[in-house]
Amino acid sequence: MEKQLDDLSEADLAALVTDRYAESRMVDYKRELHGSADGMVKEFLADVSSFANALGGHLLYGIEEEAGEPTKVTGLDLPNTENEVLRLETSIRDGIVPRIPSVKVWPVKLSSGKTVIVIHVPRSYAAPHMVAFKSSSRFYARGSKGKYQMDIQEIRSAFLMEEGVADKVTAFHSERLNKIGTHDCPVALGSARALLVHTLPLAAFRRFRNSGLATVVRQKAQGLLRNGELYSQTAGRPNIDGYVVHRKERGGQIVWYEQLFLHGAIETVDTSFMGPDNWCKGRAVEQDLVQTVSRHLRVLRELQVDPPFVVMVSMRWVRGCRVVQQEGDEILNPPQETIDRDDVHLVETFVENLDCLGEVGSRVPCPSETPALPSVGTLLRDAIDSFWNAAGWPSSPYYRNGKWVGCP
Repeated sequence: MEKQLDDLSEADLAALVTDRYAESRMVDYKRELHGSADGMVKEFLADVSSFANALGGHLLYGIEEEAGEPTKVTGLDLPNTENEVLRLETSIRDGIVPRIPSVKVWPVKLSSGKTVIVIHVPRSYAAPHMVAFKSSSRFYARGSKGKYQMDIQEIRSAFLMEEGVADKVTAFHSERLNKIGTHDCPVALGSARALLVHTLPLAAFRRFRNSGLATVVRQKAQGLLRNGELYSQTAGRPNIDGYVVHRKERGGQIVWYEQLFLHGAIETVDTSFMGPDNWCKGRAVEQDLVQTVSRHLRVLRELQVDPPFVVMVSMRWVRGCRVVQQEGDEILNPPQETIDRDDVHLVETFVENLDCLGEVGSRVPCPSETPALPSVGTLLRDAIDSFWNAAGWPSSPYYRNGKWVGCP
């Protein structure tokens, strides 16, 4: 099932029957939805968690099967589809720990008036997930014959594997910082002082990751990263890591680049964020940061890279620099403090899903056209506050009632 859930139609479901698309580790057909009895809810949660603890996959409710092969798209009689979707989402959220990111429940309306419910469960970064409904505390995975209860050794192996993911993310980030610090980066930057933003899909650091993603990156990268011209001097090219775009100033120095890696990680480096007098406009940096992360997330969505993601922001060679609060040409509350260290690492941001993108279109604009989405700014609050903290400010002045208001 390569289509996005939003694009699924009755014809696609009928094709599953025609093509005899059999159940597997990643597909399970159900004639009816589960009821509200405790045992039925536990069985449903076991099905969902088993996908997350294995390779991910789809549960389809409203399709009859025989010996694992779909025989008929019957649909479900649902008096209120919206309430049913909410019931399923609530059960998944409250009955499985830790919570599975980015599970999607999608109704497909049939010409008969009935509905097929499709649940997409991504392979999870946080496995193993446990069914924790009422008195249940069990772990499930999937094999070729369906779900099964995991034994102690499998549970232990799953925990050890996911602990390794965090170590790999940290190691990759440290390696990139070291390479940039020693000028071993995809382009020759004109300055060592830089603002670095990394958006890292945790799936990229699993032992078994999507081997087809590299091909998709090679095919789509140029269109995604160079959709429109940032400036007339923007240039891009494939490289051994994936694809890189960069921008030059009038003097010919490269001041900014963005690297899309074959495994889905994105790196943006900007050496123009600090003014010539060792100070920067805090609001402008916030806007650039929010724009950058908004663009990263849209690129990843277009590449169909599943969350979660970790956003890591660093500043290099910034000792003695100041952050000013400025509106127009007026500097408000001139800062008394300077940044007290060479390198600053802001608080990491965990992106569990892509809800922060809202209804923004699928087209990924070039950096100059990327909106600074307020919802992304709100998501980045801890990172942005730590940016101001580094220069002696108590917090960012551009939040109201917990929401970011720093957009133009």
